[in-house]
Amino acid sequence: KCNREAPLQLDHHRPLIEGAALFGNSVPLCSRCNRRKNTRRPERYYTTEELVRIERQLGALMVRLRERWPDLCAVLDHRRAAERRS
Repeated sequence: KCNREAPLQLDHHRPLIEGAALFGNSVPLCSRCNRRKNTRRPERYYTTEELVRIERQLGALMVRLRERWPDLCAVLDHRRAAERRS
């Protein structure tokens, strides 16, 4: 978000507290930005332009992960669907 090259942390793009997936849901943020975002939804932290860019990158990442590890992605999709039903 701030373009710092300081040590980065992985942030859960969509908050885990809201039931978001762990897999394919991480973006790098500096510790200051990660603390500021905290558990906020991305829409309440990023600008529209930033959000579009991040969502596009995460979508492309998921396509590559599904191509590389289709069985793993199928298992994770199944677990996520089961969690939503309960």
